[in-house]
Amino acid sequence: MNDIRPSPAMNWEKVRGDSAVAAGVPPAVEGGVSPPGILPGSWSSCAKSSSLDLAKNFASQKYFLKRRLALVVLAASAFLNLLVPPAGAAETLTPDPEGYVRHWLMLAPIALRGGSGAEAILKDQIQNEAALRPKAGDKVQAAGKELTWDKVVASTNFVDFNAALKGIHDQAAGYLVTYIECDADIPDVILAVASNDQGRIHFNGVDIYAVTEARQLMLDADKGRVTLKKGTNVFVFKVINEQNSWQAAMRLMDKAGAPLKNVRIKLSP
Repeated sequence: MNDIRPSPAMNWEKVRGDSAVAAGVPPAVEGGVSPPGILPGSWSSCAKSSSLDLAKNFASQKYFLKRRLALVVLAASAFLNLLVPPAGAAETLTPDPEGYVRHWLMLAPIALRGGSGAEAILKDQIQNEAALRPKAGDKVQAAGKELTWDKVVASTNFVDFNAALKGIHDQAAGYLVTYIECDADIPDVILAVASNDQGRIHFNGVDIYAVTEARQLMLDADKGRVTLKKGTNVFVFKVINEQNSWQAAMRLMDKAGAPLKNVRIKLSP
């Protein structure tokens, strides 16, 4: 039995998780806009024109050819702009079809300095971790090293820290942060979480969950209920790795257990 330390405001339950990995593929976006066609102009005969007329006619045709070429280039540029979002354009992100959050900001690895994972999960590895509100590119000093908050997108329904870091990091801590935006309050949202090894979650600055036992990842291992408020909600998910695999998963479901809809994921406060 895992050591689950819930907030008094939460009702967490231990369940038998489904360890199968659902690698859902987002639907392709079809359709597009063709650039406007440029029809060639009519060429007039110069056979009976004087040399002066021929020169004028040639100059006129050369001018219109250049103009048409410029219009073609402009049309092609406009077409490409339809395909490539302008810099800084907002990106709409949502949980995957099963409700798993795949888009996060990640800060890792933070080397543990003595003690067990059970002790480390209950201690701030960076100052005031409950109040974290990072954005991509923010830098933090942790365990004598400067780290950067980076965007990560899980290829499946859990985040693999070692895969994202391209290496194995034992005796280390890491943070995941995501922002969930709602148009109205949503009560009784089921929050299903899992971690390998220890995990802890702060929700809107409140410590709501901790598991202090080293364990393998079992999807939906622990469940509790939260109320998502209108506007932006922040989840800070800390995960400790003692050895080998280092993973975390979080899923949002409505009160009936169906994947939560009508929420958006942001990667900045």
